[in-house]
Amino acid sequence: MPHAPRALCRGTRWIGSGPPADERNLERGCHIELLEARTRRHRYAKRCGRAAITMIEPLEVRVAPASLTFTDVDGDDVKITTTGTGALTLGVNVIVAFGQLQTLDLRDGAFQNANVSIAATRDPVNGGDGFVNVGYINATGRDLGTVRVDGDLGVIDAADAANPASASKGLTVQSLGRLGTATGAPNLQSDFNGRLDRLTVKSDLSGAFVNVTGSVGAVSVGGSMIGGSADGSGSIFATAEIGAVKIGRDLAGGDGNASGVIRGGSTITRVTIGGSLLGGANPIITAQSGAGVIDVAGGLDAQGALIAWQHVNINSGASAGM
Repeated sequence: MPHAPRALCRGTRWIGSGPPADERNLERGCHIELLEARTRRHRYAKRCGRAAITMIEPLEVRVAPASLTFTDVDGDDVKITTTGTGALTLGVNVIVAFGQLQTLDLRDGAFQNANVSIAATRDPVNGGDGFVNVGYINATGRDLGTVRVDGDLGVIDAADAANPASASKGLTVQSLGRLGTATGAPNLQSDFNGRLDRLTVKSDLSGAFVNVTGSVGAVSVGGSMIGGSADGSGSIFATAEIGAVKIGRDLAGGDGNASGVIRGGSTITRVTIGGSLLGGANPIITAQSGAGVIDVAGGLDAQGALIAWQHVNINSGASAGM
């Protein structure tokens, strides 16, 4: 006596041109049984007679950011984080001496286009000030994403010469060059061999020289740009255009040649200075192709100079030399 057709079990799906007519069609047909997932994805087994084919959807490949922690010289908990596949190893590419981060070496190809964060947090027991000072970030030959330092940075070198369109997506620091070479920096000249998308200095850019082979996007200095006795100190140079520049306090030149200078290889969009324009050994602001507007809230002393500007607004002090 023929058996009554059996209903498909829960979790079983019929594959064919139509529904099964009887048990014989069911036995001849192929069905997919939902198996219990051992991974995040469900697995399906396609069974035809004795044969079974298991189809597993591959998981997305994800690379966890590298990180390293240490206690800095005054007790802060410091965490270095980089994206990508590069490894951070104390004593190899992370050099810390007596709590001072002297060098972060990112020249390995695994750090290409990596975002970099050096963050400090006050320790409830050891104390600290919430800042970490860094001597040197050496990414010579490597393009970087965004770079952030919760403290003073002495110097950074970055960029792959093969891609001058992008040396870094942005640099954000508390101060730049304020502590000189005391933190382990070999010098205070930061070289970007390609475009620097954004430069943000929350307090002072003091004594540092930012040298960009290419263009610079927006520049923001919360305090002052201060030149010194060294050539190029307290300055920003670019071989191409510079975007809008905003300085919260003064732009001050020093005794060194080309100190306290903003120099664009083509144009500078606009410069806004919240304090005064104080001259040094050379002109303060120069743009090869001119254009843009400069606004100075304070005064312009006798040594200060502006070259090739369309519009100059001086709210007080001496008139600008044109």
